[in-house]
Amino acid sequence: MICNRLLLASGLTLAMACTPSFAADPVMEPQTWTGFYTGVNLGMGYATSDVAYVPNDATTTGFFEFGFQPPSEDLDRVGMLGGLQAGFNWQIHDHWVVGIEGDFQLTDLDSSEDGSAEGPPDRGIPQIVTAYAREELDSLGTARVRLGYLATDNLLIYGTGGLAFGKVSRNGEFAATAGGGLVQVNPPPTFICREDVTCFKGSESEWELGWTAGAGLEYAVSAKWTIGGEYLFSRLPGASITETALYPVPDTPAASFDAEFGDLDVQMVRFKLNYRFN
Repeated sequence: MICNRLLLASGLTLAMACTPSFAADPVMEPQTWTGFYTGVNLGMGYATSDVAYVPNDATTTGFFEFGFQPPSEDLDRVGMLGGLQAGFNWQIHDHWVVGIEGDFQLTDLDSSEDGSAEGPPDRGIPQIVTAYAREELDSLGTARVRLGYLATDNLLIYGTGGLAFGKVSRNGEFAATAGGGLVQVNPPPTFICREDVTCFKGSESEWELGWTAGAGLEYAVSAKWTIGGEYLFSRLPGASITETALYPVPDTPAASFDAEFGDLDVQMVRFKLNYRFN
């Protein structure tokens, strides 16, 4: 009898020792996306625009009509970009996150094209002229809202949109590249264009404001760090630069024409690393 009681007591003691004590385990806090974050980004960009040439006065109008208007050109470019971002998220439901984000990155997205036109070979006019145009996106930033869905506690899928701003540099040159001589559409001439010498030139650098939209995903690898990927399309408005004759004939009206650059469209795909302060 005593032995049976000892065996029963030993069994109960062993069972209690092997049973996990849930009350003693620490309680895991649920994942939250609410809070401020900041981070870095690195990626690739593809930008497109175009350029066309428009005369500003009677002399350049006649010059272009005579056969020397350069053709319109497409400006396409691919390059790297990288920078910083910061934002704030609000988790408003188990599966929904809204937020704001701003970013700024430097880029090497620039493109240049040469467009040539050939005029009649008589009257002492240069037979071939070439227009050189270059457009460079020096930097690009955005200010956006984000709306995301939590596929899991750690994976956020979102759409985003807002404002885009960028520093764009543009310049152009115009020269006679064959059959040099005095440019003369109708007497008297108003400018001189010698062979292989730039005879019109202009440039401009300015900040431009446009819009952006895209989508991405972000994964929380820990309570503080997230990694993600993002696609953004941005559009900045086009602008014109005026190219003025460098060698005008004295006492004649100034001759010039505009190089009109179209909207600058930028597509970017980038990797993002963020640190969260929640």
